[in-house]
Amino acid sequence: MPTVVVVRLPSKPFDEEVIHAVEKGLNLLDFEPNYETVLIKPNLCSEKIAMITDRRIIYALARYFKNRNCNIIIGENPVINTPSKKLFSSPEIEILRRKTGVEVVNLRFKKFKKVKVLNPILFREIELSEYAVTADAIINVPIMRRHALAGLTLGIKNLFGLVSLRQRYFMHSEGLYKGLIDIAKVLRDKLKLTVIDGIKATIDGGLIPIGMIVMGRDIVATDTIVSYLLGWDPQELELLKYAQEEGIGISNLDQIEVIGITWSEIEALRKGLRKWFRPPMRSIEELVRELGKIEVVLGEACPSCIRSLSVVLSAFSPKDFENSPELAILVGPKAEPVKNKLNIVIGNCLKKYRECGIFVGCCPVYTHDIRVALEYAIGKVKKPIYLWDSLKKFIHSPI
Repeated sequence: MPTVVVVRLPSKPFDEEVIHAVEKGLNLLDFEPNYETVLIKPNLCSEKIAMITDRRIIYALARYFKNRNCNIIIGENPVINTPSKKLFSSPEIEILRRKTGVEVVNLRFKKFKKVKVLNPILFREIELSEYAVTADAIINVPIMRRHALAGLTLGIKNLFGLVSLRQRYFMHSEGLYKGLIDIAKVLRDKLKLTVIDGIKATIDGGLIPIGMIVMGRDIVATDTIVSYLLGWDPQELELLKYAQEEGIGISNLDQIEVIGITWSEIEALRKGLRKWFRPPMRSIEELVRELGKIEVVLGEACPSCIRSLSVVLSAFSPKDFENSPELAILVGPKAEPVKNKLNIVIGNCLKKYRECGIFVGCCPVYTHDIRVALEYAIGKVKKPIYLWDSLKKFIHSPI
């Protein structure tokens, strides 16, 4: 049975309190490293402080491993349109370098190596950072963050920063969640520890205090406990569902031991945090009745696409569709085009119908792109400009 440790902290902890909390959690896990080379992989998503793992946690981990004679690298490949050179020369990163005495590496401009995936879900090969390939241990240190597509981004999603930009493009296009599980498969034996920063959690670029650090050896179990704390049913999240199915780890709550917090405390926290991290979602059926002129064909659509479509439709009113043609929105691999209607085809699982209407690619599809497709269909914009198309240039000309 995997163990997950939760260490509580004040909402504004002093530096020594954070360092003590990390060491306490490692002791409760009975974690004793015996590795020559350690890669610490934080969230360094962008220049915004809300998108960066608390540097005090990174410092505490670096000190812990240095004291045990490990060779340490801190490395990250940030979000595709983040000016990474600027980020890695920022005061925040310079402080991290100075405090830890450890090299902080921008993986984007380092070497990547093609690695075969055994029993892949989607990708037979993955382009991984050489630092990840050669490390004896990877210490995964994400920040708790609400995510427009995945629902939450935690330990498994944080592995995305270990692949090349080209690989990211393929994964976003063909199947992000299955691609992430393939990454986890390749790195399974190296993923020794996941430490999730919940001192403050990120919502839409802002921070809310939670006051905890959560850690475990099993990346899936650790993500599962945090997902539940933040108001989700872990089985709603595709990443956790696929991860357990593929044997990466455990996502059943009753098969995970939790130390440092009682289940009654978890339930109390969950009740308060749910409104921020798992806000109520209007049903597609209700929205269709309200808006009129729209038919939604749900052909075994995944939860991500249903969530995204609900968010997008909730932002429209019946007035927006008064002068529009009759629309059919196709979602899910079993959906089929509707005759005599303008079809909006959502997701790469339906790319065989891309010529049957307005096609919006990727898997999962960005909410921005669904909204733009709808605006184009009703004549609100003359030309659809999709988010992922605008990001392609950064693959060939990284910043």
